[in-house]
Amino acid sequence: MESQKIFAESSNPMLQPRIEKVVVNISVGASGEPLERAKAILNQLT
Repeated sequence: MESQKIFAESSNPMLQPRIEKVVVNISVGASGEPLERAKAILNQLT
């Protein structure tokens, strides 16, 4: 009985997390140095 439960859980693809897209909102509110720092951080992340 326990082996059937494990098989049922492993055969369900919806139980495996999947990330397709990440959205990063950077609202610096000004140009200049804050924008450049945000751009540098974004480059480090990607």
